[in-house]
Amino acid sequence: MPQRFRALCLLVAFVVAPVCARAQAAHQTQNIIFVMTDGMRWQEIFRGADEALVDAAGDAAKVDELKRLYWRETPQARRETLLPFLWQTIARKGQIYGNRDLASDAYVTNGKNFSYPGYNETLCGSPTRASPATTISRMPT
Repeated sequence: MPQRFRALCLLVAFVVAPVCARAQAAHQTQNIIFVMTDGMRWQEIFRGADEALVDAAGDAAKVDELKRLYWRETPQARRETLLPFLWQTIARKGQIYGNRDLASDAYVTNGKNFSYPGYNETLCGSPTRASPATTISRMPT
């Protein structure tokens, strides 16, 4: 019996290994880097500088300087000016989601409007009704 088992294992190894190797060679994506922001306004990410916020900056000299630095005619140019690394590197080599102007929006669906449950449902793919975050106390320092 042990000799038959070894022979079967060798047969499986020689048949399965090449199939697995071909399946792995077919995949080109080797790594995924997932970044989720907390506290950033989607408007600035996808539209760039917000004219209403720039105009509310205070005195005219400050407003003029902000417009010189960050204001451009199109939302695409404004967002690239405001967040150059995001749009010139990350967006060109990866994918960015969350542009509500293009219906790429996401909403918290678990009824708890604070961060942990939202992260949890994003990574798990569905809302978690019983969230331990409501009972989490501060970590000891």
